[in-house]
Amino acid sequence: MKYKNFKVEHFINDAFFRQWVFTPNKKSDHFWSEWIKNNPGKREMIYQARAILENQQGMTPGHFPPLRKEKLWNKIQDSIEQEERANPSGPDGEDKKVIPMYRKYADVSQKTTFFKKRSPYRAVAVISTVLVALLAAFFFHERTPPVIKTTISMVTKENPRGQKSRVYLP
Repeated sequence: MKYKNFKVEHFINDAFFRQWVFTPNKKSDHFWSEWIKNNPGKREMIYQARAILENQQGMTPGHFPPLRKEKLWNKIQDSIEQEERANPSGPDGEDKKVIPMYRKYADVSQKTTFFKKRSPYRAVAVISTVLVALLAAFFFHERTPPVIKTTISMVTKENPRGQKSRVYLP
């Protein structure tokens, strides 16, 4: 098994172990609980690696605990609201329009066409998939073999009574 010879630092660097610590799901919980049960000598090492990762969690770039993320978001929103109250229009006297960075926080519904919304790579992938499917259907389609009409002529051989003969079939 992969984890038999692991030390604490190996567990810390393992992606599946980190997933179990940071975002556990049924599959990872089941795997690690069974693994700990089957390898009781490694139990302390697992708990130590997990504790290190949990203590380090707030320091990992790009990863915030949900409570900290909510506090940061509220702080950002409060500072935006304070700025809007202090200066409701922009420096030119025009109204400011704030466009959120994340779509789930966006209140503004933007009309986009099909091609603006999709990337060109997606279009190329769809077209190539359709092309491959059509080519496969063309080449692997069950074709009926051509029927060759042949006439079969009947050949009759007779043998006189009491005489032996050999007949060779085509």
